[in-house]
Amino acid sequence: GATAAGLTSIYSHAKATGDCRAHLERLAPGIPHLDTTSTGAGVRKVAEEGRLDQAAVGTATAGRLYGLVALAENIEDDPDNWTRWAIVTKAGGG
Repeated sequence: GATAAGLTSIYSHAKATGDCRAHLERLAPGIPHLDTTSTGAGVRKVAEEGRLDQAAVGTATAGRLYGLVALAENIEDDPDNWTRWAIVTKAGGG
């Protein structure tokens, strides 16, 4: 399956990647964060493309809805943030 070390891109809305910047740099240092119109759009893109080298920052619920698995959950940098973000990707070959 996919791993954080194998990622080449992370999709999400800029607000979500901003909320998770420190965690993302620890999980996937140097991997580009590519903006989407919403977190759901990023999750959907990763699901539709089915590539193991792509991930999205979104909710764990959105990941499950699109058949993805969480590489890490609760990755928001501020523990008082009400939204709980996860980094999700495909579980197996696409």
